[in-house]
Amino acid sequence: MLVAQTRLEPRFYTSFATTNCTEVSFVTETIEARELKCSVKIEDLPCHDYYLLRPAVIEVERGDLGYVISHPDTGVFTYDADLKLALDQFFAAFIEQYEFLKANENELSPSLKHDLETFENLIGGC
Repeated sequence: MLVAQTRLEPRFYTSFATTNCTEVSFVTETIEARELKCSVKIEDLPCHDYYLLRPAVIEVERGDLGYVISHPDTGVFTYDADLKLALDQFFAAFIEQYEFLKANENELSPSLKHDLETFENLIGGC
């Protein structure tokens, strides 16, 4: 499930949600219709091999060259001129980074081990 809050005016916020992560079109249309920097709450992943242990918040920001999607806790980010592609690429990069860290667990620096712990507190599955 995706939930977003978009700042419209100093004291007013709007929220919206979809039933799951695969229903991105409503989210993308709503985001594209607004001025943008917003937080999107993710309650599931579009990947069937993994799931979120707890909701995660990603940031969506629209700039002159397109959309930047980022997860502040893990540092994963992507960008694209098309919002749906940016979101799709974000989810792929998010899982790819987790899998890379997990596969190289015994060779990680202390900083990267901390990054892996952050992912392990977010992601369950394989």
